[in-house]
Amino acid sequence: MKEVEIISSANVGLAKYWNPAKTAGSLISHGSLISQLTKRDFAQRYKGSFLGVVWVLLTPLLYLLIYTFVFSVIMGAKWGVTEQEGTMQFALALFCGLIVYNIFSESVILAPSLILGNSSYVTKTVFPIEILAVISVASAVLRAFAGIGIFLLGVLVFMGHLNWTLVLILIPLTGAVLLSLGIGWFLSALGVFVRDMAQAVIVLVQLLFFMTPIVYPVNMVPEAFRPIIYVNPFTHLVEAARDVALWGRLPNWPALGVTLAVSLVVCQLGYMFFMRTKKVFADVM
Repeated sequence: MKEVEIISSANVGLAKYWNPAKTAGSLISHGSLISQLTKRDFAQRYKGSFLGVVWVLLTPLLYLLIYTFVFSVIMGAKWGVTEQEGTMQFALALFCGLIVYNIFSESVILAPSLILGNSSYVTKTVFPIEILAVISVASAVLRAFAGIGIFLLGVLVFMGHLNWTLVLILIPLTGAVLLSLGIGWFLSALGVFVRDMAQAVIVLVQLLFFMTPIVYPVNMVPEAFRPIIYVNPFTHLVEAARDVALWGRLPNWPALGVTLAVSLVVCQLGYMFFMRTKKVFADVM
């Protein structure tokens, strides 16, 4: 009950933190610290392993092989964008979706234990603990760019060219980053009060994965269930990324615009919740 009362009291005055420009300015002012800690987090993740940073490339490739074999080879799934579509086109479309979604999944799964795992920072009033979520997302973005390198090489080898629309790939990636940050801030704060959150998030992230058209095209979903798929913001981010990076098409601007607006709101709400609740972290921990 004490934890519930703390969260309720902490929600009072949340509007004080509703200033996206101020939020961005605050994070930029800590840019040097974020950069240093992101590099350290990225290096420590693979420290001591036999293959080291090779896992950055190997992990997504292994998932790609598994999903492609199951859904394309065994189940015969097709994206249906081109008549000459083969297994490699399916694999590239799948890989593109994985890159976008993994920014979210890799950072959000760690979020509930982010503060608990760095409890020493909570007592240091000079340390801005809100940047811990930023570091987690930034580390995931670094791994995503490694995946993008493999993806672009695959497009060149198997499709013979890169489309000019590729320059727009940063737009859906930005949406994924904003969503990951907002939800990461919310879950990292909530994880201090609800210790079962880590287990629940793993299940929810996996559920959202299969509710996002990553390993299947939207047209395979029965029409009665498509509204559920389209409510998911990652549906529009993944579809937009494929359009611009693989198929050479402009994205669905209205859907993408709404998704980016929602992503920004979620990001700011998550920041507001974190900044308000962080004042009582030390009391609960």
